[in-house]
Amino acid sequence: LVYQSFVFLSRSSISIGLPALPIQLLTLPAITQFVILVTLCLESALGLFPENSGLTIFLVFCLISVEGICGGWAYVSVFYRVGQESHSGDTDDEYEVERKKQEREFKIGSIGFADSLGILLASLVAMPTEITLCNAQAARGKTICKTL
Repeated sequence: LVYQSFVFLSRSSISIGLPALPIQLLTLPAITQFVILVTLCLESALGLFPENSGLTIFLVFCLISVEGICGGWAYVSVFYRVGQESHSGDTDDEYEVERKKQEREFKIGSIGFADSLGILLASLVAMPTEITLCNAQAARGKTICKTL
């Protein structure tokens, strides 16, 4: 719920007047998400955060919030950039206008497909990863994941 709430907010960012990411920075959210993934995996496997469970939960929720913001912001920025693409040398030729419309539709469809495929692959990788990380936690004496 935390992740999805922040994805929703960041996907609505253009509607509330925040600018889309510049093209040069479109990889920044993915890099940030990867760093958060590594951090949370290390926390789960090794216990990097303090043993104070309240502080740990707060830190994890903050990281998940940032991850949601990054995911939604990248998503909306890419779609915005494709939608706002200007075509140099625009002509009045009906064929060219129609071809450019179809190219834009293809780009949007490709982005949607890639996004869905990424979610599918992430969920398939997450299943064995969750079991492995749970076993690592249990070996450290934290058995809450085994009781859920």
